[in-house]
Amino acid sequence: MPCSFLLSFPALPRFTKRDLDGGNIADDAAALCDAIRATFFLSRSIRKERTLWLAFAADSALVRMAGATLRYLGPDERSTLMLVDKATDVLDTHPGSPGKWIESTPGVSCMPGIDPGDVLALVAADQPGRMLVDPEFVQLATGARPGIGFSPDLPALMATRDIVVAMSLDGSHAASWAGSAAASRLSEELINARILGCTGSPTLATRILAVNMIDDHASGGGP
Repeated sequence: MPCSFLLSFPALPRFTKRDLDGGNIADDAAALCDAIRATFFLSRSIRKERTLWLAFAADSALVRMAGATLRYLGPDERSTLMLVDKATDVLDTHPGSPGKWIESTPGVSCMPGIDPGDVLALVAADQPGRMLVDPEFVQLATGARPGIGFSPDLPALMATRDIVVAMSLDGSHAASWAGSAAASRLSEELINARILGCTGSPTLATRILAVNMIDDHASGGGP
């Protein structure tokens, strides 16, 4: 089923092409790269039914990556971050275009000047009828067998509804992002689903992979 991810980051990662060529990748850029790859990549193809929304609060910026039209995304770190670099260039050079989508590369659109508190409302308006899920990642008991577990009702939900899964790099819940009145009302409709059990602290990419695994299971593609 179609599934979208809405990811919140403190700020746009900053790097140069020389950094990429030398493999000098900061932690925030690496986390973003891993999240993009976890969203879209299958072993031999791209997940076309995925849309990735990236919100960068400090920059008042929003980036949308659509799997159906995405181009130039390779499995290597450099090609992935080059798409981010081109999006950053667009956001930096069009600060006076709030509320307008600007395409940086095929399948990647950027919106500068958006109030971080309005992101939830914008995503909901752009994708009407989709259910917003604010996942809670539950730590397994000490001594439990390592792995991933999820509530059996979530695959049924994902098999029948298009969903937007909201997550942040720091683990804060999407309900706390709301700033405007519209976003505040929307935050009340978020489903705080307990979908993942794990040992340790899962990375953002691990959380995304877990949701994709649940969707594969719900769609009959899992074990």
